[in-house]
Amino acid sequence: MATAALEHDFKLKGRVARVVPGRLFYVEASDRVFAVKLNTLLIREKDGKTRRYRGEPFRALGLKVGTTVTVQNSRDETQVVLDLAEAQPRRGLSSFVF
Repeated sequence: MATAALEHDFKLKGRVARVVPGRLFYVEASDRVFAVKLNTLLIREKDGKTRRYRGEPFRALGLKVGTTVTVQNSRDETQVVLDLAEAQPRRGLSSFVF
């Protein structure tokens, strides 16, 4: 899986493609794959507050492979914001009621 470099001042919507526990996760967006190191990650909660990633499992944050997320890079290349307010889980057939 080839990864693209994060650019300054961008915002993109993509989906979580892969998680390497304790190290990084990958986001696929617009035909590119971005590797995001966990020590550079900021979490924007649904209430709008931003905090550093504290090592909690991604499932506790509602993130799993297939979840749609917004990743925003600031001027400081070491900070990537993962916006949970816009995170949408991928829906399978089991989530629909017939």
